[in-house]
Amino acid sequence: MIQHSFHNHTVLCKHADGSVADYVQAAVQSGLASIGMSDHIPFPDGRWDHTRMDLDQLGAYVQEVSRAKSRYPEIDVFLGGECEWVPQFSDHYPMLKHQYGFEYLIGAPHWIPMDDASWVGYTHLKTAAQLRSFAAYVQESIETGHFLYFAHPDVFLAGYTRWDENTQACARDIIRTAAAENVPLELNANGFRKKKIIDGHGNLRAQYPVRQFWELAAEENISVIVGADAHTPGHVADSTETCYAWIEELGLRDVQGELYRSLKDAADSSNDGNGRTDEDGTKDFHPGSDEDSEVLDHREGLTKRLKKAAPVIR
Repeated sequence: MIQHSFHNHTVLCKHADGSVADYVQAAVQSGLASIGMSDHIPFPDGRWDHTRMDLDQLGAYVQEVSRAKSRYPEIDVFLGGECEWVPQFSDHYPMLKHQYGFEYLIGAPHWIPMDDASWVGYTHLKTAAQLRSFAAYVQESIETGHFLYFAHPDVFLAGYTRWDENTQACARDIIRTAAAENVPLELNANGFRKKKIIDGHGNLRAQYPVRQFWELAAEENISVIVGADAHTPGHVADSTETCYAWIEELGLRDVQGELYRSLKDAADSSNDGNGRTDEDGTKDFHPGSDEDSEVLDHREGLTKRLKKAAPVIR
């Protein structure tokens, strides 16, 4: 059962409904212990701006989450974001954490770089070569260490719909990298809400998640997290039942509690420090202070602490 919903969007991303407060209220009404807001993160060059907030809205988003933290003390609220890995903006990710105070980032492969330097949307993946590019991109993203966990890693099966030697190889590469780096993979409930497809074998199924992927994941005993991927407040815990049924049936290792404790510890440490959020949403850190150094250490060391707390059995 979901207790901590870390994957949620707002109206700012241009394809969702509701404010931060709307989602937090829904989480309280659903009996959740915590909620993380993780709207799509904008990039400095404005790429993919039709599916995410504008860069100049980032500060307002941070402030909205900050207000929700104060307004709803009965639930833990975390500031996060969902974003792709774009190597040319490698300094963007630490900036989000250090300047804006993001508590976590979720990696996600909505667009994938190809050998010709073009970026292809996941529903347009059709060939074995494109699957190899997808796997390599996800592996590189996971290895950066920027992401608390990786969202819908099996989304490639919404485009390449057959389960064959190519998809199995793609899946194994991703799963083994996640296991080696001990980065959890997300069973994404939003895939169950999307229009079903006829796969390459003539069967009607969800675009994702796809059970065969998670059967392979179970062989590696990887860490998993269920993401509601809510785009409307009423979905903060919606459609997660099947995900948890798969976790139980396949013997997957749910780490929602471990991720929550790590985020909570980091938040408590930050609250003990002397940083503050300015009107533009940025954090006022004082590099010379012990308190702020501890805050940054907590954020940068989150994945390392998770590795110690949740060893992978291979």
